[in-house]
Amino acid sequence: SYGYRGDDGRRYSNSTSGESFGPTFSKGDTVGCLVDYALGVIRYTKNGKLLAPVGGRVPRTSPPLRFYPTISLHSPGAKVMVNFGKKPFVFDLHRFEAETLERQRSAVESYSDEVTRPLTEKLTQCDSMIRAFLLARGYHRTLEKFDRETGTPQTRSPRVSDSSRSGSSPLPKGQSNGSAGHLLSQLSWSREREAEMARNVEDRSKVREAIVRGDISSALRMIEEKAPEYPAHDPPLLGYVLLLTQCFIEMMNGGELNAAEALAWMHKNLVPVRKRILSCSHGPDSTKSLAVLREVSSLLAYRNIAESPLRGLLHPSRRRLVADLVNDDLIRVMSSPSQVASTRFAGWSPVHVALRQLIATKQVLHVHHMGGTGPVPDSRLLCHGIHKATKWVEVGNRKVKND
Repeated sequence: SYGYRGDDGRRYSNSTSGESFGPTFSKGDTVGCLVDYALGVIRYTKNGKLLAPVGGRVPRTSPPLRFYPTISLHSPGAKVMVNFGKKPFVFDLHRFEAETLERQRSAVESYSDEVTRPLTEKLTQCDSMIRAFLLARGYHRTLEKFDRETGTPQTRSPRVSDSSRSGSSPLPKGQSNGSAGHLLSQLSWSREREAEMARNVEDRSKVREAIVRGDISSALRMIEEKAPEYPAHDPPLLGYVLLLTQCFIEMMNGGELNAAEALAWMHKNLVPVRKRILSCSHGPDSTKSLAVLREVSSLLAYRNIAESPLRGLLHPSRRRLVADLVNDDLIRVMSSPSQVASTRFAGWSPVHVALRQLIATKQVLHVHHMGGTGPVPDSRLLCHGIHKATKWVEVGNRKVKND
């Protein structure tokens, strides 16, 4: 058990005597307790400030420990109000999580050995990875400016593996590593693969820009002209289903269709796609596609979509999602079968591979150290700015972290 007593400010960690810890607390104070999964310790807060020093280490057990909050009151008629997240905490938990990530990142960046040292000395490798990301995602104009600013040659490609430079499997010829070897060969980034993407990056970029600005009709016309095999693919790919439904969403949101016209448009454009999906063998993408069609069809039930339960479909993030999936699909259908079209990882650049490897590694370490309890590692936490405006101050002769 772990505890923090208000009368004398002592902290208890599986003991009855406790230890000198922090300031006392009483009527009017807000006291919090949290598990710091990164350090594996119990932490306490008072009136929104994190108390130091760190202590109360949580042992690793299998299965992991489960914690139950308790409060001891020793005065007759005393009352306490608790908050388990129904309203905002006085303590800035989001900032705390961001600072934890920053500490981990700083520790990684400060680490140096014979493996990591050459990577920091050759920063041009990072340029290659960034360039590959822009190329794979179809950011043509940004790619052109990036090449001008960095002087990166157009023929340059990132080295995911030594064998990837020739477009071959990472495994030596004649050897096999089963499904793992096949998977690695699909993740390799060769000069041939880069050249394939470079040939159609401008067309993919124009389609992406049209989708993001909500001009779905223009995007569909460009696709019909540059990649007619994409709409005809059986079963219809998830990206194409999302694109068609996005067209319907934009028209409904813009007031371009009345109820009768909306039904006619759906019958002409969405019903045939649904029939093609049902006529093919079912898979994860087919199930998702049918769910998308059902959800978008529900828009007909609402006069004002912006105030309906489906208002999330109007958020710009859906356009970006559609643009990403359509881009990945176009990479498959617009490239030669010998290169990208044969792999389900078509849209993965070396940055995507590295990020997924990092998250997978953090998840394994998370299970190993904390038994799977606590927050699950998420790639989004690696892509946001980190708060750095924290410092240590003295409060009652005790060091307290000031947020």
